[in-house]
Amino acid sequence: SKGEVTKDKTERLSVLKQDHFAYEENTVMDTVIMGNQELYKIMKEKNEIYAKPDFSEEDGMKAAKLEEKFAELDGWNDLGIEPEKHYKYMKEIEAKEKVKVLLAQALFGNPDILLLDEPTNDLDLKTINWLEDFLIDFENTVIVVSHDRYFLNKVCTNIADVDYGKIKVYPGNYDFWYESSQLLQENKIKRKKKK
Repeated sequence: SKGEVTKDKTERLSVLKQDHFAYEENTVMDTVIMGNQELYKIMKEKNEIYAKPDFSEEDGMKAAKLEEKFAELDGWNDLGIEPEKHYKYMKEIEAKEKVKVLLAQALFGNPDILLLDEPTNDLDLKTINWLEDFLIDFENTVIVVSHDRYFLNKVCTNIADVDYGKIKVYPGNYDFWYESSQLLQENKIKRKKKK
């Protein structure tokens, strides 16, 4: 119910959004790029320059610099969203595809900290496998909240057990946490019996 989150000012936190209908009036591509606000701002500025009727040489140079910055920030994830749907509006695609777009949005632009709440919900097996592989190779911090034990076993290196207002961190995956927590529970019961 209270606490604080601290991170370096230069670190970018990205969160998997849960509202599948929040971006209905945006294209799929724009929705994904919004995952990196700096990149989205550059893209909008670049598009405004290209749309100018009196496009000057100075505009061309500025647009080229923006294109270069856009390429540096790169990142479109292969989550099985067909290229012909990239410029459709979110309201025009199926619910299962919206989930993939929101996942792409969270992963876009290599965030420093990635927060995924139930990331496997509504995903097909192929996409879950892709996500597992992506997270295994992801070098930055990932925090996952999930009830998918198989997924947790594949991607987690530490488990934070939140219980009765306390957090205990265990090294290892879900199975290791489960065995350790069961052993601790048995030892606690044995100590109570001894007393």
